[in-house]
Amino acid sequence: MSTQRTDMRIAIVAGAIVLLGGCARREYLSSDVLAEVQRRDPKLELLRVYPSTKFVTFYAKELGRDLGVGSQGAVETGYRAQRVEIPFDKDLPGAIVAVDTHEGQPLLWVTFDQQCRDKQCALGFLLSQDSLFRLVHVPPFRGFEPPEVYRRRVAERRLMRKSRIYTKAKGLPVYLTTRGPTASIALQIKKRGSVDIETVVVPQSGVY
Repeated sequence: MSTQRTDMRIAIVAGAIVLLGGCARREYLSSDVLAEVQRRDPKLELLRVYPSTKFVTFYAKELGRDLGVGSQGAVETGYRAQRVEIPFDKDLPGAIVAVDTHEGQPLLWVTFDQQCRDKQCALGFLLSQDSLFRLVHVPPFRGFEPPEVYRRRVAERRLMRKSRIYTKAKGLPVYLTTRGPTASIALQIKKRGSVDIETVVVPQSGVY
């Protein structure tokens, strides 16, 4: 009787492991999480990162200027230009294609484009003193002027400039907003937790 009851318990335990999964939540990528992922995925091929907010990289080039005299004798000027806007949505997944160091801090090269697979066309995010990977580099666009970065949309008040968060901070200047509260663009990850619950059901036979 005792042996039979022990076997029954083992069978119940083996068939009662339940996996509970929750919805993925957003959090900032930290150096600790990055190190933990690298131990399991040294090339970081599986990890996906996301911008902390939407931003737009902006490229412009001048096509020409015109000057002439109109029919009424007024001097008329014209300006022709071309611009390229590349939006990066908050939910756009990116991959880390290379990892460098700058003054002892990790510098991540991130691509959000399937066609870009090396750091020459990737964006650079440097670990800052407050443990966030912030945007520090935007790749050039051939034939165009140096890039500009706008937070959320292209508007003068949304323009971002390279600056240091702290006056005496080391490392590369990061892109920061120029008006209103200071804000940057950092890397986030999606994290999903799970719980293994082992349920043991031991039926009682009763005493007769």
